[in-house]
Amino acid sequence: MLEKFKMNASLFRYDNGSVISQKSAFKEVANNVSKIMKIDSKRVIDSIENREKTKSTALIEGLAIPHIILKGNFSPWLYIFKSDKDIADWNCLDDSKVSILICLIVPQPVNQQDDNFKKMHLVINKLAEDDIVSQISKTETARQVVDILRS
Repeated sequence: MLEKFKMNASLFRYDNGSVISQKSAFKEVANNVSKIMKIDSKRVIDSIENREKTKSTALIEGLAIPHIILKGNFSPWLYIFKSDKDIADWNCLDDSKVSILICLIVPQPVNQQDDNFKKMHLVINKLAEDDIVSQISKTETARQVVDILRS
Protein backbone atom coordinates (compact mmCIF):
# COMPACT_ATOMS: atom_id res chain seq x y z
CA MET A 1 0.00 0.00 0.00
CA LEU A 2 2.73 2.49 0.92
CA GLU A 3 4.94 1.27 -1.91
CA LYS A 4 3.29 3.59 -4.40
CA PHE A 5 4.64 6.57 -2.47
CA LYS A 6 8.29 7.22 -1.84
CA MET A 7 8.64 7.94 1.86
CA ASN A 8 11.32 10.61 1.74
CA ALA A 9 12.64 13.21 4.14
CA SER A 10 9.84 15.62 3.27
CA LEU A 11 7.38 13.45 5.20
CA PHE A 12 9.36 12.44 8.31
CA ARG A 13 11.52 14.23 10.85
CA TYR A 14 12.46 12.56 14.12
CA ASP A 15 14.26 12.99 17.41
CA ASN A 16 14.91 11.22 20.71
CA GLY A 17 14.80 12.75 24.15
CA SER A 18 13.98 12.32 27.79
CA VAL A 19 10.75 13.78 29.10
CA ILE A 20 8.62 12.73 32.05
CA SER A 21 5.48 14.87 31.74
CA GLN A 22 3.02 15.72 29.00
CA LYS A 23 3.88 19.41 29.38
CA SER A 24 7.60 18.77 28.95
CA ALA A 25 6.88 16.51 25.95
CA PHE A 26 4.83 19.26 24.30
CA LYS A 27 7.60 21.77 25.01
CA GLU A 28 10.26 19.49 23.53
CA VAL A 29 8.19 18.82 20.43
CA ALA A 30 7.31 22.50 20.06
CA ASN A 31 10.96 23.57 20.31
CA ASN A 32 12.02 21.10 17.64
CA VAL A 33 9.10 21.75 15.29
CA SER A 34 9.48 25.52 15.65
CA LYS A 35 13.17 25.29 14.70
CA ILE A 36 12.37 23.20 11.64
CA MET A 37 9.55 25.51 10.55
CA LYS A 38 11.22 28.72 11.73
CA ILE A 39 8.21 29.85 13.75
CA ASP A 40 7.52 30.77 17.37
CA SER A 41 7.32 27.67 19.60
CA LYS A 42 4.30 29.19 21.41
CA ARG A 43 2.22 28.75 18.25
CA VAL A 44 3.13 25.06 18.23
CA ILE A 45 2.46 24.52 21.94
CA ASP A 46 -0.88 26.33 21.69
CA SER A 47 -1.93 24.11 18.80
CA ILE A 48 -0.92 20.86 20.55
CA GLU A 49 -2.59 21.85 23.82
CA ASN A 50 -5.81 23.04 22.16
CA ARG A 51 -6.15 19.77 20.25
CA GLU A 52 -5.34 17.68 23.32
CA LYS A 53 -8.01 19.51 25.36
CA THR A 54 -10.59 18.49 22.76
CA LYS A 55 -9.71 14.81 23.03
CA SER A 56 -6.67 12.87 24.16
CA THR A 57 -4.48 11.68 21.31
CA ALA A 58 -3.03 8.81 23.34
CA LEU A 59 -3.80 5.45 21.75
CA ILE A 60 -2.38 2.16 23.07
CA GLU A 61 1.00 0.59 23.87
CA GLY A 62 2.67 3.92 24.66
CA LEU A 63 1.71 5.63 21.39
CA ALA A 64 0.13 9.07 20.95
CA ILE A 65 -0.60 11.03 17.79
CA PRO A 66 -0.70 14.73 18.74
CA HIS A 67 -1.93 17.15 16.11
CA ILE A 68 -0.21 20.42 15.27
CA ILE A 69 -2.42 22.53 13.02
CA LEU A 70 -0.87 25.78 11.86
CA LYS A 71 -2.01 28.50 9.52
CA GLY A 72 0.24 28.60 6.51
CA ASN A 73 1.03 27.16 3.15
CA PHE A 74 3.26 24.13 3.68
CA SER A 75 3.21 20.45 2.93
CA PRO A 76 2.04 18.22 5.84
CA TRP A 77 4.65 16.13 7.59
CA LEU A 78 5.16 13.83 10.57
CA TYR A 79 7.43 14.51 13.52
CA ILE A 80 8.35 11.38 15.49
CA PHE A 81 9.54 11.80 19.07
CA LYS A 82 10.66 8.90 21.24
CA SER A 83 11.23 9.47 24.93
CA ASP A 84 13.56 7.14 26.78
CA LYS A 85 11.18 7.39 29.75
CA ASP A 86 7.44 6.87 30.07
CA ILE A 87 5.48 10.10 30.31
CA ALA A 88 4.06 9.67 33.80
CA ASP A 89 0.95 11.84 33.45
CA TRP A 90 -0.16 10.74 29.97
CA ASN A 91 -2.16 7.51 29.90
CA CYS A 92 -3.12 5.49 26.85
CA LEU A 93 -6.45 3.70 26.45
CA ASP A 94 -4.85 0.47 27.70
CA ASP A 95 -3.40 2.24 30.78
CA SER A 96 0.14 2.17 29.38
CA LYS A 97 2.11 5.43 29.53
CA VAL A 98 2.92 7.42 26.40
CA SER A 99 6.56 7.35 25.29
CA ILE A 100 6.23 7.66 21.49
CA LEU A 101 4.68 10.64 19.77
CA ILE A 102 3.81 10.60 16.09
CA CYS A 103 2.91 14.25 15.56
CA LEU A 104 0.79 15.28 12.61
CA ILE A 105 1.95 18.68 11.35
CA VAL A 106 -0.71 20.02 9.00
CA PRO A 107 -1.58 23.41 7.52
CA GLN A 108 -4.91 25.09 7.93
CA PRO A 109 -6.58 24.76 5.53
CA VAL A 110 -5.18 21.39 4.45
CA ASN A 111 -4.82 20.54 0.77
CA GLN A 112 -6.04 16.95 0.55
CA GLN A 113 -4.44 16.63 -2.89
CA ASP A 114 -0.96 17.28 -1.48
CA ASP A 115 1.26 14.19 -1.93
CA ASN A 116 2.49 14.37 1.67
CA PHE A 117 -1.09 14.54 2.94
CA LYS A 118 -1.87 11.36 1.00
CA LYS A 119 1.26 9.68 2.39
CA MET A 120 0.39 10.81 5.91
CA HIS A 121 -3.09 9.37 5.54
CA LEU A 122 -1.59 5.99 4.60
CA VAL A 123 0.76 6.09 7.57
CA ILE A 124 -2.12 6.86 9.93
CA ASN A 125 -4.04 3.91 8.48
CA LYS A 126 -1.03 1.70 9.30
CA LEU A 127 -1.42 2.75 12.94
CA ALA A 128 -4.77 0.95 12.99
CA GLU A 129 -2.91 -2.35 12.50
CA ASP A 130 -2.21 -4.07 15.82
CA ASP A 131 1.04 -5.63 14.63
CA ILE A 132 2.41 -2.24 13.51
CA VAL A 133 1.55 -0.63 16.85
CA SER A 134 3.13 -3.58 18.65
CA GLN A 135 6.33 -3.24 16.60
CA ILE A 136 6.46 0.50 17.24
CA SER A 137 5.96 0.01 20.98
CA LYS A 138 9.10 -2.14 21.13
CA THR A 139 11.38 0.42 19.46
CA GLU A 140 14.23 2.12 21.25
CA THR A 141 14.71 5.08 18.90
CA ALA A 142 12.63 7.44 16.82
CA ARG A 143 14.54 6.28 13.75
CA GLN A 144 13.27 2.72 14.31
CA VAL A 145 9.70 4.07 14.44
CA VAL A 146 10.24 5.84 11.10
CA ASP A 147 11.68 2.66 9.58
CA ILE A 148 8.57 0.70 10.61
CA LEU A 149 6.26 3.35 9.18
CA ARG A 150 8.19 3.41 5.92
CA SER A 151 8.09 -0.38 5.48
